[in-house]
Amino acid sequence: MTAGPARAPRRRGACAGAAALAAAGALVLAPGAEGLVPIGLDGVTCGAAAVEQAVGWWRAGRVPGWSPALGLGWPALGDPSLGLGDPLHALGAVLSLPGVLRAEFAFALAWAVAGAWALGAHLGLGRGGRVVAAAAYGLGGPHLAHAQVPPYLSGGAWLPWAVLGLLVATNRRGARAAGGLALAGVAFAACFLAGAAELCVFGAAFGALLAALRPDVQRAGPAEGRSPGGPLRALLAAAGAAGLAAGLAAPGLVPALLALGETTRSAGLDFAHATGGSLHPLELLGLLAPGLFHGGGLPATLVGEGGRPWSVTLYLGAPAVALAAVGLAAARRDRRARALALAASPCLLWALGRWSPVYVLAWHVLPGAQALRYPAKATLPLALVLALLAGLGWGRLTPAALGRALAPAVAVLAGLAGWAAAQGAPALAA
Repeated sequence: MTAGPARAPRRRGACAGAAALAAAGALVLAPGAEGLVPIGLDGVTCGAAAVEQAVGWWRAGRVPGWSPALGLGWPALGDPSLGLGDPLHALGAVLSLPGVLRAEFAFALAWAVAGAWALGAHLGLGRGGRVVAAAAYGLGGPHLAHAQVPPYLSGGAWLPWAVLGLLVATNRRGARAAGGLALAGVAFAACFLAGAAELCVFGAAFGALLAALRPDVQRAGPAEGRSPGGPLRALLAAAGAAGLAAGLAAPGLVPALLALGETTRSAGLDFAHATGGSLHPLELLGLLAPGLFHGGGLPATLVGEGGRPWSVTLYLGAPAVALAAVGLAAARRDRRARALALAASPCLLWALGRWSPVYVLAWHVLPGAQALRYPAKATLPLALVLALLAGLGWGRLTPAALGRALAPAVAVLAGLAGWAAAQGAPALAA
């Protein structure tokens, strides 16, 4: 009888904490969208042309149409990479272009932080763990580095909400399951309209796999309306969310599908073109040390397309990585850590691209895989997992647990560092 009232203060406290953390991040980092340089790139100059075009359409009261200057002559609204369907562009009716970019930048940071907080709360993380997870994801390098690709900065902000929706839709019943399905559908639609079409694919696959592994059942009791869950229900939830998202995103999805036949993706990209943005294994050292391939001594020819990695930095910092290692070390006893690690594995193997035999096999076998570019885009779900593992690690942090977790992590990092030294020696000598 007292469960409901007792939960209300906790929920209000959780919402207040998430709002405070999100507001702090937005206030500190939003100025980067108007002249400052977040992680080496100027948020105003990146993607500004597409946003300026969209702002002009909103001010003129016209639907974005055919534009030879954008998308190589595509119907502009049908080019998902431009993100012209992003509802936030409507702010151009009242704000200047820098103001729109600043508002979108601030929203992406705040919404990513709030989403990681909410997902951590659903998984049963304590308040400290939720703070760690929210900060590590929303304000961490893998998300912030997408200031260079604004659609993926916005798409990354919606990713935690989409995953949360799939978890609830899969493992709860009744109105809560319906609400989770609606949340996932809205999140995927917003992600697509922002221009992060491929992140919708990665996010749906990751979210469905995580939901099938049921990381949230260890804290759910019968009174919470738990459903049997399982792989089939997870697939049905993902399909339902995809259908809802397709309906909501129809203004951008239909033109994109109509124009798809005129693109090289319809016939499939060649392997070199598709894997130009592969994540080199040595880039994982960037979790601890930013800038390895730009003045850090490692030859840039190893990574990305023409020596340019997809993500400017993966930096999370030693404390977050150490906490994630502690969280991962609990995988034997904690279903949440085990499910997160298993669901993240395909993301890592895909992100490695041409450096991963699994990706090479999938590229040749899976329908539609040859239409996807830049495998390293899959690092965003991986970053979300690392952030949640760091939150789990916070709740289990003891000197003994830290020692047990860091021993294998140090061994792996030492191996990567040795390889990096061997690869970087010629560059350093030059």
